[in-house]
Amino acid sequence: MTVGYGFNALLTAKPGMADRLVDVLLTGMDDGNPASSEHCLVYLVCRSASRPDLIHVTEGWT
Repeated sequence: MTVGYGFNALLTAKPGMADRLVDVLLTGMDDGNPASSEHCLVYLVCRSASRPDLIHVTEGWT
């Protein structure tokens, strides 16, 4: 498979709300949501080690 569409974003959570934002973003992988589709090749949600309110999201789709 090849990636036909990619998305990369950097989000800044309100102070103290990064854990909640990550939880919400990860619901995208639940059954019936977009990241659970066979067309989603990669769905990454990462937090910055040096700035905990920064969240990186990377997606790749066929």
